Formats: sequence, C-alpha cells, structure tokens
Amino acid sequence: CFSPTTENAILSGGHDHMIRLHGLQSGNMLKELRGHSSYVNSICYLFKKGKKRKLTNMVASASSDATIRIWNLTTSECLSVVKLQNRRPGDAISINRVVPLQDGRLLICDRSDTLDLLDVENPTVSLLKYKCPNPDEEFVSATYCMGYVYGATRERNIYCFHLETGILESNLKVEDGKEIIGLEHDPTRKILAAYTLKGPLVLFK
Repeated sequence: CFSPTTENAILSGGHDHMIRLHGLQSGNMLKELRGHSSYVNSICYLFKKGKKRKLTNMVASASSDATIRIWNLTTSECLSVVKLQNRRPGDAISINRVVPLQDGRLLICDRSDTLDLLDVENPTVSLLKYKCPNPDEEFVSATYCMGYVYGATRERNIYCFHLETGILESNLKVEDGKEIIGLEHDPTRKILAAYTLKGPLVLFK
C-alpha cells in the first residue's frame, strides 16, 4: 500500500501475519506491526473524519483471522480490534479488504453477503450495510468511487450501491469463465477494473 502523500515509504502485509513499513529508496524495513494471527489481506491509510483528503497517522488492516485492526503508525500501537457482528451462521469470516473513504469512514468486505461501512472513530458500530440481493452469493472484493460502493461476488456479479442510502442501483456482469478476485477504480477517469483468476482485466466505464 502506497501512501497518498509521500513517495518515500510503502506498507506491506502477508502470510506471516505481519505488517511492515519499508523505505522505498533504501528497501529497509522501518517498522513492524504485530497482532494478527493469520494472513494480512489488505492495508490502507486512513483519512480524518469530515476533512477530505486529510490523512491521519493511522492505518487499517484486514486479516483472515476475522478482525480489522486500527494502528497508530507513529507508535506502532494497535488502537482497536474490530470483529463484524450479525453474520449468518457458517459464514466464512476472512476479511478480504478495507477501503478508506476520504471523509474518515471505512468500507469492509468479508466473505459474506454484506458489505459494512464503519466510522473509524467508533469502528464497532456499522453505519450502513450493503446487502447482496442474492443471499446465496458472497462478496470477494469491494471498492468505492464517486459516491457509489461496488461489491464483486464469486458468481461474476458486480453490484453497485448508493453510498449514502445503501440502495442497489445496478448490476454489472463479467462474462463466463472469469472468476473475479479483486476490484479497483480510477476516480479521475471513472473506470472500474475487475481482475480475474484466469483472464485479463475487465474494464467498465
């Protein structure tokens, strides 16, 4: 994960359960964050609440141990550990992705039929939930762009929800044989990219 404000450092997470801050020029490890008990799947820098594009000194991490952790990057302290509530019995609880919004909120994707929007200052309470219209599907990735939340499922559907209401606006379909494993967006050109397990990038505009 690259910092939005500096080109001097990069965050990484991996199968050894660790989060590391590296110097880009030197390649040296600058910090190490310990606490997760399984794979670290996603990391992001966090923005201040109500102040667009104003970064905090905090980062969020998502793990296969079913937790989201909020860290103070300056001190390496874990500030809070979050577990999502009210999941269906038997849901896979690996958390695949954390996506920062520029107003201080945090979009969470775990392997269930629900995406959650959290307040970083009070992350134990879900502000809004985005429910998959088909309860037999589970989200594998999510992203945010221009007032809309996008959630991708194993069944090659990309559901588009209105950020503030949670209402389902549209459904994009990826052709057969291309299982979606991730979503990204380009906010400047309004392009949504789905990358697949066996195949090229699929672009939507």
